[in-house]
Amino acid sequence: MPEFLREGTAIADYYHPSFVLVGSADGQPDGNASTVAELFNSTRGPLTWVPYREAEMLKSVCNVFHALKVAFANEIGTLCAALSIDGHALMERFVTDRKLNLSAAYLRPGLPFGGSCRPKDLRMVLHLSNRENCDLPVLRAVMGSNESHLLRTVERITDCGGRRVALDGLAFKSGTDDLRESPLVRIAEHLLGKGYDLKIYDPAVEASRLTGANRQYIEERVPHLSSRLVTTLDELLDRIDVLVVARHRAELLERVARLGRPPRVVDLAGPVPGVEIVVDAVSKPRYPHAVAASAPAPVNLEGA
Repeated sequence: MPEFLREGTAIADYYHPSFVLVGSADGQPDGNASTVAELFNSTRGPLTWVPYREAEMLKSVCNVFHALKVAFANEIGTLCAALSIDGHALMERFVTDRKLNLSAAYLRPGLPFGGSCRPKDLRMVLHLSNRENCDLPVLRAVMGSNESHLLRTVERITDCGGRRVALDGLAFKSGTDDLRESPLVRIAEHLLGKGYDLKIYDPAVEASRLTGANRQYIEERVPHLSSRLVTTLDELLDRIDVLVVARHRAELLERVARLGRPPRVVDLAGPVPGVEIVVDAVSKPRYPHAVAASAPAPVNLEGA
């Protein structure tokens, strides 16, 4: 927490921190806990214990994100100036959105971005920057970064070994059948191209009901989709080597934990409430271990 004291406002920052982070060998309060608690008892922020490396990394990640925000705002301002738009006024409106623009939204490691809005709007902004001869290297790198993350995700799946893969989720967003530029469709396309035996579970997607651009997109990417779709979790889990989890389904993970021979699990969704996620120290996937029916099932997942 002392690392986040801003010059000129250090005293106020000390007494009103966003959080107080304490590093220890195992991330739990150690013999210094009472001393640390007394030292920070006059501050008004939560005190959290984490492993040393997480504490060290978080300090740097915060400043890297601040640097990214500065670069982002400056590139937006540059493009706005070229288009005769008041960049300051635009960003004043931008920061009033506390639900998405300034929030925890999208700040979770997992799937690449996709869908019918984000890629399209990013391409539009980059097209405008090219037309106006504005060099926006940060924004230009976003699409490449997203593509690299998608390829890393495919490698995580193929590195698990085994040719029979089950994909939980296909649409861009859970509960919809919008497949346009869904990263899960791209993952399915890569796996099919590599000859994997793939089956897909997404209760919101029914191949016969897809229409228009949505239908055209999936027919180009995943031909014969209907033959890949299964309608139950039992079908999804039957005789597979690798399970790719892209939705927050506690029921699915609890079933996996109780299988006699569970598959390797690649987590693209993050923590599921009520299900203990266990990952070993070097983020290598291990088989889940079944537990008593009354307790949440601990499921070992590959690190996101």
